[in-house]
Amino acid sequence: MKPRQEYDPFTPGWRQPKPAMAWRSPDLFEARGPKQFVIDGLVALDELSVVYGDPDAGKGNFALNMAMAAATAQPWFGRNAGMLQSNGEWWPAGVVYFALERPAQVERRIYAYRQEREIEFEPAIAVCEEVFDIRDPDAGELIAETMFDARKGTYMCTDPSGVGVCDYQPDFNLAIIDTLAMALQDGSDSDPRDMGAALRSLHTARRLTGSHIMLIHHSPVSGDDRMRGYGSLNAAIDMSIHVANKRGQRIASVKKNSDNPDRPKFYYSLKSFDTKLWDDEEGDYIGTAPSPVLVEEAGPKEVAAKAKVAAAAPAASASEKPVLDALASIDQPATEAAWREAFDGFRDADITAGAHRKRFSVGKPKLESKGLISKDENEMWTVTALPTV
Repeated sequence: MKPRQEYDPFTPGWRQPKPAMAWRSPDLFEARGPKQFVIDGLVALDELSVVYGDPDAGKGNFALNMAMAAATAQPWFGRNAGMLQSNGEWWPAGVVYFALERPAQVERRIYAYRQEREIEFEPAIAVCEEVFDIRDPDAGELIAETMFDARKGTYMCTDPSGVGVCDYQPDFNLAIIDTLAMALQDGSDSDPRDMGAALRSLHTARRLTGSHIMLIHHSPVSGDDRMRGYGSLNAAIDMSIHVANKRGQRIASVKKNSDNPDRPKFYYSLKSFDTKLWDDEEGDYIGTAPSPVLVEEAGPKEVAAKAKVAAAAPAASASEKPVLDALASIDQPATEAAWREAFDGFRDADITAGAHRKRFSVGKPKLESKGLISKDENEMWTVTALPTV
C-alpha cells in the first residue's frame, strides 16, 4: 500500500482532501449487540427478506398474517411476535404495509383478522396505498420518512393483554412492500440496472430505520421454486420464503436464512371469514364481503390426511372432486362467492384460468344432482354426503 499523498496549500494544484468513509475496529463489534426479532428467530431487525410464489399461492395472505401477528403481539406458528421488552414480555411492533396493488383488499383482510381473533385494541399497523418508483434515488428516504411519520401518530391506549390502559408508542420495525413488480413501475426485475437501483433504495430504508424490510415477489411462470428476475436480489437479501399451493395444501418454506442453518416450513390453509360492520339504521351488525383468514396447520401429515378424506368422496368424478373439496374445506355453510374463493386454492397448475372456472360451473350442478351438496333457504351451500375413507 502506498503512503497517502499529502497536500500543501502552497503547492500549485492543491485541493482539500476528501473525508474517508466511517469504519469500526473489532473492539467495538460487541456494541452492536445480539439480533432483535419481530418474529422470534426468523424476521430480524436491520435485514431484508422476500416472500415469493405463484399468483395463487397465497403469499400476500401469508405476509399479512405475519405482519398482523407482529402488530398485535400474537403468537405466530408457535413463535413470539412483536418486540421483546426489558421485562421479558412481547408487545406490538409497528408495521407499515405498502399496498401498491390492492389496498382495499389488504384493509378488509386486516379487519377480518381482528374480528376473527376478537382483537379489541387497535393494531399497530398502517396501510400506505401511494404508488412510488423504488428505482428513484429518493425512494429509500421516502420509505423511511413514511415509517417515521406513521410512528409519530401511533399510540396504544389499551393494554394488549386486556388489563387496563397504557401509553405505549410502538416502534415501526417492519415494512412490507406489496409487490416488488408494482414498485418497479415500468422497470423490469430482470434488468440488472433496475434491480441495482431498487436494492440501493431498500438498503437505504433499512439503514435509516434499522427495521426489517420485506418484499412480496413472484415466481417464474415455469413454476420453479425460485424468485423471478435477476439474481442480485437473492444475493442481497438475508432471508427468502417460498409459498406454494398444491390442491389446497399451502406450504411456506424458508429457502435462505443467512445466519441460521435451520430451514423451517410452515403449513397453513385459508378459510373464508364473513366480516360484519355495525349499521346504525339496522341497529345490528351486517355482513360484508368475505375475506380469507390464515389457519395454522400442524404439519404435512394432517393436511395430507384431510386431502385424502376429501378425495374419497363417493361418486364424485376427478374433475368434480376439487369443487367438493373446496366446499368441505370451509367447514361451515358458505355462500357461493366464498366457495368460489376457496376453490381458487384448489386450482391445478396445469390448467388455464378459464378451464378452472368452467370446472366449478359444471361441477356444482352435478354434485348437487348426486346429493353430495345442498343449498338451504339462505342460499348457503354445505356438503351433505361426507366423504368416507
